[in-house]
Amino acid sequence: RSWRDRLSDTTNLSADGVTENPVILSSPRRAVSGVDVLQSNWFESAVVKISGMPERQVNFFDEQVAAVVYFETEEAANVALLDVHMLDDLRESHAVAPTTLAALERHNAPLLSVEFAHGADGGEADYDARFAHMLTVGSLKIGIVIAAQGPEAFGMPEMFTPMQHINANRALRKIGTLISDGRYSGVSYGAAVGHVAPEAAHGGDILRLQTGDLMHLRFRARRIDLLDPAALAAGQLTLAGPDLLAARDEIARERLARLRARQRRVAASNRMSNCTDASQGVVPRVVWDDCDIDFTDLFPLS
Repeated sequence: RSWRDRLSDTTNLSADGVTENPVILSSPRRAVSGVDVLQSNWFESAVVKISGMPERQVNFFDEQVAAVVYFETEEAANVALLDVHMLDDLRESHAVAPTTLAALERHNAPLLSVEFAHGADGGEADYDARFAHMLTVGSLKIGIVIAAQGPEAFGMPEMFTPMQHINANRALRKIGTLISDGRYSGVSYGAAVGHVAPEAAHGGDILRLQTGDLMHLRFRARRIDLLDPAALAAGQLTLAGPDLLAARDEIARERLARLRARQRRVAASNRMSNCTDASQGVVPRVVWDDCDIDFTDLFPLS
């Protein structure tokens, strides 16, 4: 018998009678679960594990603007995320410029119904106090980008470890979104975005991001977009033009050279070369090329 036949008898399917198990429910907790595919003005597709974010956390990050903190490797990210002085270093180095910090507060604080630390200007004198206040109330958001973790770059390792470092840090967990061209395991939770495609090894623009860039996090709209920093400072949410990243070709070439050197740490027989990217399932290219029937032809989405 097919599962359709088995499930046609609904006598024992309802969970209405289950009263002692908080997991078994007769109706969904919320309308969204599983994963969502995201789009952007700097990548073609990415995946967010929305089931790993409680509704309160989705609300806390949705429609917020985050400043990028960029890492070329997972190793570098793990060292930084385990450093108890990481946020102090960001503050002291002014990795987020004073005018940008003030602009983040102007946009994020009202959406969270929290108070402003100071006036709307981006004055240097108020920087430390503003940073500390925004960290406390959560109006400071950072996008922790870990690049060069895709299938071809480094075998697509899961980003469980850096995600756990974020979740174990009370301050970071409240403000940090992890964005990578790597993947996540089934037990990962929190604001985690993976499978950014094209990956860094294929010249994707994740290769061109820098610490201090601004991301508009729109999980319910299924988008994460790069913003024009000057426009945000003027109080406007304007998408960054292509020139912003195109001007970083030299940075991209240098990073790609380091990526190629790092690939040699993986045995040639174990490298995931000649595979499709995450948007096409990470399968051998010959498998993809030989496919004659689209998945949606067999299983319509509507």
